[in-house]
Amino acid sequence: MTFFSSLLEGLGKELNTKLAPDARGNCVINFLDKFDVYIQPARNEQILVCCSIGVVPPGAFREKLLKSALIANGFPPPHKGVLAYSEDADSLVLFEHLHTEGLNAKKLYDYIQDFNGKITIWRDAIESGEIPSAFRENSFKGTGPFGM
Repeated sequence: MTFFSSLLEGLGKELNTKLAPDARGNCVINFLDKFDVYIQPARNEQILVCCSIGVVPPGAFREKLLKSALIANGFPPPHKGVLAYSEDADSLVLFEHLHTEGLNAKKLYDYIQDFNGKITIWRDAIESGEIPSAFRENSFKGTGPFGM
């Protein structure tokens, strides 16, 4: 059994479900029929955790949402994922490469809980058409040195 297979088996126990790599060596976990989190082995002893959060139609809201996502990406750690935009799918995505050193099923489970929380915040924003208040561009004006 590979490290990745063992990790998924342990994560499955934490989630009370059976998890295993598919034919391509990846794993998709559906959460409450709302979103899928993809987990796959990556290079350099890492795994990739990612999710397509939702389609963001062109327009002013997309611009504001993506600016706010950049602000969120600039917050100090822990990030619990990096927000990005997929031009191919017109979607906001969340992803992170996790190092496998010291990673176990419990740590991955805890990470995914926080990751899912971030997905929910941004999915709700897309569905409501409202930027999360903590990430609005004007929320940070004047708070730093020299009013920046």
